[in-house]
Amino acid sequence: MRKADTAAALIVAALGVFTMYQARRLPYSAEYGPGAGFLPLWLGIALLLLSVVLVRNARSGAAPETPDPVIGDEASVAVAQPSPLGREIWRPWLIFFGSTVALAFLFEPLGLWLSTAAFTFVNIRWVGDRAWPATILFTILTPIALYVGFVRLLLVPLPLGPFGS
Repeated sequence: MRKADTAAALIVAALGVFTMYQARRLPYSAEYGPGAGFLPLWLGIALLLLSVVLVRNARSGAAPETPDPVIGDEASVAVAQPSPLGREIWRPWLIFFGSTVALAFLFEPLGLWLSTAAFTFVNIRWVGDRAWPATILFTILTPIALYVGFVRLLLVPLPLGPFGS
């Protein structure tokens, strides 16, 4: 498994380097804020850094191995591998897809604050299955971080909805 993890990490690293190389052809900034090369450059940097972490984990054996079910023990196989058509498999994906579509339609009328807070709330609570304190904390902090990052630091005009600017 370590060889496969290392190979996957090296492929991610190559993708990161390629993305950064291609981003150099695009303008980093524009008159209205970040340019077309901004996101690909930072995405490539993130991919490269994450691949370093993956290689380190693969080499140190930090990634836990999942035990194989006991051969002949049908009960453990049934528990370890839920049905691909079972509701428990598709429910998080459907919630995520539905909330993403809702975010796309509600972003303009509700603005940055309310739409991202609702999106974060639904996904942290029911897709991520986190406790209420973490759900509430991330629901509050995510729109604030997006506002500070995009509206204040990058000066990107985003719809702010009923809360104004």
